[in-house]
Amino acid sequence: MKQLILLILILFLFVSPSLAGPQAENEVKRGNLLYNKGSFEDALEKYEQALLDSPDSDIVNFNLGNALYKIKDYEKAVTHYEKSLVLDDQSLEQKASYNLGNTKYKNGIGREDTDLQGAVNLLEQSLRHYERAIELVPDDEDAKYNYEFVKKELERLKEKLKKQQQQKQSQQDKKDSDKQEEEDKQQQPQQKKPEQEEPQEKEDQQQGDKQPEEDKEETSQGDKSQQDKGEDKRDSQQGRSPKQSKNEMSEKEAEMLLDNYRHEEEPRGLYKEKIQVQGLPGVLKDW
Repeated sequence: MKQLILLILILFLFVSPSLAGPQAENEVKRGNLLYNKGSFEDALEKYEQALLDSPDSDIVNFNLGNALYKIKDYEKAVTHYEKSLVLDDQSLEQKASYNLGNTKYKNGIGREDTDLQGAVNLLEQSLRHYERAIELVPDDEDAKYNYEFVKKELERLKEKLKKQQQQKQSQQDKKDSDKQEEEDKQQQPQQKKPEQEEPQEKEDQQQGDKQPEEDKEETSQGDKSQQDKGEDKRDSQQGRSPKQSKNEMSEKEAEMLLDNYRHEEEPRGLYKEKIQVQGLPGVLKDW
């Protein structure tokens, strides 16, 4: 009879991971106090000590996931939130699903500039966790809000990814086109250079062209003199002396140009801060 009772107790412990030994309970209590004070690093140490005593405890894993979330170690937080779903406890599942939605979003949005496709995948997973949280508790306003927020962020990232892929394809097409053009040039036969003119014919041609060039030079000098007079007149009208260089500008003109530059470079608006993801359920109560 005693052996049967002992066997039942052993089986009960194995199928009830939330139960833990006295050491784990004490460490979780200390961890909860530190967590509620905002000492997340210290709380994390206590939960890790409790995990050594009860590695399958849903409570320990859930609280450990929260502490990891608070120190922004999102990948490890996901692991422990998922381990907290070992029992058919819908209340705990709803909280863990909500937290997983937050964690997948945070992890994904942090990869936007380095791994855009990975970020899209994580935000899609985030939405599925929120859907599960809403399915379990339909009136969870925080889960509904976060779902809509992450959905918009996902649409933005998908559009960004589409443009990125189009740009890469365009660059690849250009490379292929340039390569084909280079190959075509190499395959074309080299054209023969035209034979050089005889020295006497070339000299006669130069002498024939010399007279028109001299006439052009005289005409050019006359036009230049007339142009200088016109520019001196414009300088006088604009407040510059005739002796002032054409490349210089009056002090008034410089001020007008600077004022115009400042006006054009004025920012049209400031970016608004992104809406923060709402809420994170606190640690579970002590046993």
